Amino acid sequence: MNHRAKIFVVILLMSSRFIDAQVFQQQCNPSFFTVDTVGNEINWEQFPDFSLPFTVVYHGVAPSDSLLHPLHKGFSHIAGPGIDYKDTVWPDHRAYTWTNIVNADGWAAVTNQPWRMIKSPWDNNIYLYKQKWEEHLEDIWTNRYKYTPPSEMKRFDMVIADIEWAYHNDDSILSIKYDPLVPVYYQELSDSAFIAEYKSAMAGLYAMPLELAREVLHPDVLLTTYNETPIRRTWTLIDDYTWEQWVSDSSLVDYLMNDSSGFMNSYFYRLNDMIAPSVYYYHNPDSIPAGMKYLASNLFNLEVNKAWSNKDQLVYVWLNYHPCCSNMEAIKPWMAEATAIFPFMDGAYGIYPWLPVSYDSYEYFIYGLYRLSAFSDMFDGSQTYVVPVPAHYSFIHQTPIWRGVVNGDEILIAAHNPFAEAGDTTIIPVTYNGWVDTIGLVGKETFLCKFDLNTTGIEHPDFTRTDITIFPNPSHDQVIIAGSLSDCTISVCDPYGNVVWQKFSEKLPVRISIGNLAKGIYLLKLKSKNINKPLTRKLIKI
Repeated sequence: MNHRAKIFVVILLMSSRFIDAQVFQQQCNPSFFTVDTVGNEINWEQFPDFSLPFTVVYHGVAPSDSLLHPLHKGFSHIAGPGIDYKDTVWPDHRAYTWTNIVNADGWAAVTNQPWRMIKSPWDNNIYLYKQKWEEHLEDIWTNRYKYTPPSEMKRFDMVIADIEWAYHNDDSILSIKYDPLVPVYYQELSDSAFIAEYKSAMAGLYAMPLELAREVLHPDVLLTTYNETPIRRTWTLIDDYTWEQWVSDSSLVDYLMNDSSGFMNSYFYRLNDMIAPSVYYYHNPDSIPAGMKYLASNLFNLEVNKAWSNKDQLVYVWLNYHPCCSNMEAIKPWMAEATAIFPFMDGAYGIYPWLPVSYDSYEYFIYGLYRLSAFSDMFDGSQTYVVPVPAHYSFIHQTPIWRGVVNGDEILIAAHNPFAEAGDTTIIPVTYNGWVDTIGLVGKETFLCKFDLNTTGIEHPDFTRTDITIFPNPSHDQVIIAGSLSDCTISVCDPYGNVVWQKFSEKLPVRISIGNLAKGIYLLKLKSKNINKPLTRKLIKI
């Protein structure tokens, strides 16, 4: 165990002295509902209308009952794949993912353009490329969306361009050096010079479609490019480098960000109004344990790119597993829900969930947005993002993740332990500038709760301190209730207040059996003539 891991364990052990102050999700926000996923379509009506102060892009087919449902259910933009939204969505809500840039609607493959055939930046017919790109944009804004008012230039609100057709490591670049489509001049260069020329030319080539979009679209259109940039291919490389290396070693940043004008100052980079790192979930955690690292990988991409760029981040994420490692199944419900919440707790500008193979995952994603919308005020004005431990650490050591957002005298806490089993209880200490509390997670649930920083986290209104002791807690069989009270009515209630067990005892301590109860969190209530109001404690059955 390394030094950082020891520190984390010590913190967890220290938190045991706050054991009677744990806050669980059921206490914080009991208004949960079961997501309806009947049929491979979104049941929009199960969600009340709600909005968020973020950019969230809906990329899916149009709802059959109302084309505008997404814009009333947490989404700010629509990027439908067809013509469904042509006469309903105005420019301020348009987002367009510009794929097919390299192939230019099939023309590049037919004419054997080097870029399309071997990912080469040389000897491409740039004039015709630009013509095809402009025709493509013209088709999109005239045939798929409502026409822009005549007084304005043609526009969307944002355009996200695909930049995935290039080689990004030196060995791959050298693999085309002697291909007949590569000009002899470049073949005669040394390997190092060939690699340098390739990177410079490719950065310039990818700048061209952005430059064209900037020329022909409204000046307010936000341009960005989706890919694993500035940091690339991170899933298999995260634990190859320390966090300090990730945020200081410029060789780990993709070359598209760098040219003769300077590091992170290339023309291509400057054409991007924001960055859109792509996050892929590779493994189904049911079959490959590494799949549990999905959230750590997601937040790592956000945090490491934040270290290199001060531009806003639109997180581009799939709601299904990558085809490299699965049959494109939809991600787990708890993964989709956490995916909707945590990037915003880490300072993301927006989220773009890519077209799913199943709309079930989209429904759980919307549910996560709905939960977050209850705390929209925490993201208004000035806020501070609390990142207690970089996601890099959680990825390597498989620890729970929590994030906080501070606004004024309040802190919003989100927490999740994807490594927990269904019945596990995870206790996490949360702190900020001297404020301390402990929270409890059950299984893989996502905790989301707001706290007052002016109130000590050791006591809560529902859990008044007294000399009552419950041991052991959690327990799977029997617990002992000890204290100075007498003539007690002891009740065990489920989280909704229903009494599932009750007993009268003339004095404490008393032993009770909970072996026949289902696993979960219960409320232990004690009434006595010695106290003015009942005492309530958490009781956890494992």
